[in-house]
Amino acid sequence: MSGHLPGWRLAVFTALLFLALHAAGMLLFPGSANALSYIFLVLAPGCALLACAFYGAIPSEKLFTHWLLVAGGLALWSTGMVVSAWGDVVEHADRNVAFLSDFIFFFYGVPILFAISLPPEDQRSWYFAWIDGVQALIAGVLAYIQIFSVVPFTSRASDPVSTTLLLRGYNLENLVLAVAASLRLFASARKTAERQFYSLLAGFLWLYAVCAGVYNCLDIQALKEFGARDILVDLPFLAFAVGLTILPRWKNTAADHEVHKSSISIFIENGSAVFFSLALFALGASVMKSHFRIGLAAIALAMLLYGLRATLLQSRYAESQQALRLAHSRLEQISLQDALTGIANRRRFDRALEEEWSRTTRVHEPLSLLMLDVDHFKRLNDGYGHQRGDECLIQIAVTLQSCLSRGGDLVARYGGEEFAVILPATTREGAEAVAMKMKQAVQDLHIQCDPAEQRFMTISVGVATHAFSRAGSVASLIEAADQALYRAKQNGRNRIEFSSPDIIDLPQL
Repeated sequence: MSGHLPGWRLAVFTALLFLALHAAGMLLFPGSANALSYIFLVLAPGCALLACAFYGAIPSEKLFTHWLLVAGGLALWSTGMVVSAWGDVVEHADRNVAFLSDFIFFFYGVPILFAISLPPEDQRSWYFAWIDGVQALIAGVLAYIQIFSVVPFTSRASDPVSTTLLLRGYNLENLVLAVAASLRLFASARKTAERQFYSLLAGFLWLYAVCAGVYNCLDIQALKEFGARDILVDLPFLAFAVGLTILPRWKNTAADHEVHKSSISIFIENGSAVFFSLALFALGASVMKSHFRIGLAAIALAMLLYGLRATLLQSRYAESQQALRLAHSRLEQISLQDALTGIANRRRFDRALEEEWSRTTRVHEPLSLLMLDVDHFKRLNDGYGHQRGDECLIQIAVTLQSCLSRGGDLVARYGGEEFAVILPATTREGAEAVAMKMKQAVQDLHIQCDPAEQRFMTISVGVATHAFSRAGSVASLIEAADQALYRAKQNGRNRIEFSSPDIIDLPQL
């Protein structure tokens, strides 16, 4: 905390000095107060714009567009103040009616509202940018018509609204922007760059709404003799610049995307795109009083654009759901597949055996299980290395798989150099034929397992078959096949042993 203190003091001191110089200039030089004040009124948003660019947009990645839009709004406000200064100081324009600068001041809220309305990063696309651009154009046309009572680029003379009515419109706009930013702040996750952005923006917009409201009230009440009232305009911009300068910035990390959000936060975040559509509806309804067809067309177009956005979002949602289903299916497949050999793994074997046991119980068909173990596999690993051992397991797995001709049969890697084969609707004789075929196929590979003895790789097989003539269980079937395999290993390997039916049919205790 102490490390940020010098920067904090310098930023606040600079802002206070700025306000003091502005107030002193107006009080000490009353004859040039108007022109002098405009210099500060242009510099204040300029400071906020620079801070927004260097401390917001440039360091940010995820929120670059947000900061860029806010900077665009501040640039419009500064431009409006320059145009206003030209009209007041140079042209001495009538300030009792709306001027071009008033349209620019009103339009400054458009990029700000866009920044607030931006959807989550994963929902953005170039066609949404085109939709937003069209909405901005419509908003500009409607605002121009509302302020000057004439359609742009027509030969009709303008009839600007009164300053009193315009200032009330400003106050309403400022309130809407502040409320919208607060909603996005409420929906943002804590300790993220997004939350810091909306915290700064909401704070700025609320302070601006209050200061501008008081300023506009003074204008409406014609209390322009209140000398230093212009410093009210400086306050929100300087506070925004100070906040950007001194606050530590949150880095965007992968954790930002993993933060759990409440249902209401997700609702606000995904519904934020409607903010601008609602603003267009309100502008269109207001314009309908003087230009009914244009206002009605604007509302219809706004509804069409919103419907188009909703349709595109729904299409992207359907595509994402399809991709999610495919990914889930792929992950499910991977989770049931042995990473080394590519055949079924233990998990898939357990699931398949349970399913086959339930099925054959219902239809009273025999179920056979083979347990296979690679003989002298440790010698191969010790003599040729583990890489050669892995290659051997892959060859054997492929060979065992090729010995199965029915779609319902399953060979799985049970663990280490041990394999298991499920043979539904297969009698003891059928299981013996498959076991013999596998045993011979592995032997025909001529995989040398011991370089000293010139011995080839073989397998031992334990066979268990349950005909459901008596009670039994999956565990008893596995135990019977495992005991048969143990006898095959004990009796010299490279052989097939069968379980006793009495062992298989024992119920699980």
